[in-house]
Amino acid sequence: MSCEKLDVIQVSKKYLPGMAVGYSSAKLTLHVGDGFEFMKQNQEAFDVIITDSSDPMGPAESLFKESYYQLMKTALREDGILCCQGECQWLHLDLIKEMRQFCKSLFPVVEYAYCTIPTYPSGQIGFMLCSKNPNTNFREPVQQLSQQQVEERSLKYYNSDIHRAAFILPEFARKSPLGAELEDPEPLVRSQPTMVTLVVGAECYDLMAMVGKGTFGQVVQGQCRSTGEMVAIKILKNCDHDGQIVKNELRLLQALREGDTKNSHIIHFLESFSDTVWTYLVFELLQQNLFDFQKQNNFSPLPVRHIRTITAQVLLALVKLKELSIIHADLKPENIMLVDHARYPFRIKLVDFGSAILLPEVCHVQEPYIQTRFYRAPEILLGLPFCEKVDIWSLGCVMAELHLGWPLYPGNDEYEQICYICSTLGLPRAELLYAAQKTRSFFQRVPCSSGTWQLKPPRKVMAKTMERREHIFSSLDQLAVVNVCPMPDPDQEELAKRCDLYRMVELVKRMLTWDSHERITPSAALRHPFISMQEVKASFEATQYYQLSQEDLRATCKDSSIAKIFPGTEKGAFIPASQGGIQKATAQMDGLSLAEPAGDTSDKCQQDVCQALSPTHCGSQYCQHHWCPQMEPTKGHLTVLGSPTKMKRYSHWYGSPVIGDIMEQNLPGRCYSSSCAKVQGGGS
Repeated sequence: MSCEKLDVIQVSKKYLPGMAVGYSSAKLTLHVGDGFEFMKQNQEAFDVIITDSSDPMGPAESLFKESYYQLMKTALREDGILCCQGECQWLHLDLIKEMRQFCKSLFPVVEYAYCTIPTYPSGQIGFMLCSKNPNTNFREPVQQLSQQQVEERSLKYYNSDIHRAAFILPEFARKSPLGAELEDPEPLVRSQPTMVTLVVGAECYDLMAMVGKGTFGQVVQGQCRSTGEMVAIKILKNCDHDGQIVKNELRLLQALREGDTKNSHIIHFLESFSDTVWTYLVFELLQQNLFDFQKQNNFSPLPVRHIRTITAQVLLALVKLKELSIIHADLKPENIMLVDHARYPFRIKLVDFGSAILLPEVCHVQEPYIQTRFYRAPEILLGLPFCEKVDIWSLGCVMAELHLGWPLYPGNDEYEQICYICSTLGLPRAELLYAAQKTRSFFQRVPCSSGTWQLKPPRKVMAKTMERREHIFSSLDQLAVVNVCPMPDPDQEELAKRCDLYRMVELVKRMLTWDSHERITPSAALRHPFISMQEVKASFEATQYYQLSQEDLRATCKDSSIAKIFPGTEKGAFIPASQGGIQKATAQMDGLSLAEPAGDTSDKCQQDVCQALSPTHCGSQYCQHHWCPQMEPTKGHLTVLGSPTKMKRYSHWYGSPVIGDIMEQNLPGRCYSSSCAKVQGGGS
């Protein structure tokens, strides 16, 4: 087979030099051999894979099977795209339907397109397009070409309309059973001379403008005709993979509405309705997300006091989500919306609960595609049990990004993401690597050592990736020297700003930890000196900087239900009074996590050192946020756990019969600690 292929290449170069010109390109690396074996040896190595083949007969038949698409999926990177020969609607409609069905079981986004090729049988050929990224929208060109660009490039066939038309089926295919799967009808709208109207029973929404569009559907700005209220309407598809996303988001939104989130800086969900194809989610209309705001301002670094204003509100939202046992799981600048920046500077709300998870269901999430990669927590990257603290990690990344004007960890794939994190935090502890399911994807044992790990060297394909970091840090402490102008004799105003910056960096460091046990909790973060400004007040209360910072917080959190966490702490951190019933619990035991000793608002993370000599002393293969009946409490926890404590316990053990549940239980004054994180049998 190899010889035959080599002959084809040589003959092409000799007799078809125009078509074979690509073989001489320096960008091309040509491999001749068993393609299946080559792909098996290069897992998660490619951004795009394009497969051309003859018709599904003889040797080419295997290229139209589910096993082939499964192999291509493993060879693609996290956001990878696959394009395969998809056959012709005139000749292989049943085969296309079969391929479509198994592709949708493998990829979150699957589309069928076709183009006209006169030399092919029936004059056309199709393409099966698959993406591992659920936000991919194949139907919209990545690069919109103007008419001038079309003419400058002397394009005789392609334009942006041709691209969109490739996804519109001819009438015979549209009326077939396949048509219902391949082509989605338009949302239920009715055109009028001046606007589009969405008809919902007796109610009408006048749709004013498109706010956003993606694979999930579209978001439009509308006005309720009966009340005149301006709203945002999210229009989602009800089929297959998308249908599950819709059901999940609707379920979470209903839980939020029942949980009274009015003053928790979470978007207000108004109502929902659906037809056979689409679901419509109606929300209050907000102004702009933080990413667009940064883009509008040329990604300029945001002043530290404004970062505090945003952070405090996100923390309030996370405290409320924790009370409702909800993990947002996709916290990033795009999902933090400015309410009305002109009237209420930096007042924000948390949006988009399409990826959110209820805590009791965490144990059912297999190989989760949650959290956008730049903001993805180590426990998701490594394959460790996770809880609400994944959102705290994401918030730490967002804070750093607002300060830098650029993502802190802009990894091109999960391996690069791990490398970037290691560059600032060092390697994770050995016990975490032993417990993680995906350790050997990123790390390897050091030869001739006992229990020492090191990063795997990058593969050749990945070594060619360009550096994407704007700032390369060896420690998170270096965040404190970025965008700071050195001054030989700083005045009080400048010293106040520097003090505030140092406190912010300290909070970011508490949020960005390998071990989620050591990561600060939402309620503890609200008490941190960066949010409460205790140290800035103590030393710089007379400065304009302190006065403006306090005014920012008051204006943003201005609501009659806002109360101080600690009575007697003047102008301290904020928490809604409506959550007063959980203040004592969150002050001592932050739900699923072992918190710092009561009253400790210092920077130091209380280490809870487990005295277990082996996993058998602990009683589980990997226990996280659990209690070990054999363990005596360490000194740091005696102040919190000196007496039986009634609290919520969450269990999700790998390889254990204990299934994840939220349960009320009286627990003895004994605890387990993070260094119990060991798994029998070693690494993954």
